[in-house]
Amino acid sequence: MWIPGDEILIRHIRDHVRYAIPMTVVADEGERVVAFLHEGTRCKWTHLDFVAQTVGSPVDHVWGRTQVLHIYEIGAWHGVRVFFNPDTGTFRSWHIDMQLPNLRTYDGIVTCDCSLDITADADLNWKWKDPDEFEKLPAMGWIDEVDFDRLRAEADLVIEHLEKRRSPFDEPWPDWRPDKAWPIPPLPVDWDRVPQEAYP
Repeated sequence: MWIPGDEILIRHIRDHVRYAIPMTVVADEGERVVAFLHEGTRCKWTHLDFVAQTVGSPVDHVWGRTQVLHIYEIGAWHGVRVFFNPDTGTFRSWHIDMQLPNLRTYDGIVTCDCSLDITADADLNWKWKDPDEFEKLPAMGWIDEVDFDRLRAEADLVIEHLEKRRSPFDEPWPDWRPDKAWPIPPLPVDWDRVPQEAYP
């Protein structure tokens, strides 16, 4: 179990580590881990070209667009993000990513983003984001048809949770603010190591 302020690594894995993002633990409830992504965090990032249908190699990247609270339900096929304006720290939007199941590892979380996203405002009015990109993932070798169907079903479940104001959308995360004493966690030197708990 982690405590608030601990530093963990989020790895997105498809045959090897495609994204590696260090974050700060906000809460660890066993079956749910909440972590904070600081603006200015150095990480590894993979570019998917949906026009050419090619997948690049991980490159250095600095997260600079906003501050983000990540909510990972262990075993769930999605992750919930709460976006905050970097200048004011105020709530911007909810963002739900359909992804491979969240798994705990010795030093963080393993998952894999699958491009089918939903965004929602403060009143939980929602809309799709990037559905066309999701349709191309099987041809790009990112997911197979079984995972494709499972992720679409997960999206339907998330929409139901949004419309019925179920957890975590009935919780006061938009009012949350990070501890100003938390430093930006560094990218570990073993960011590309695939944990035993991870996907094959």
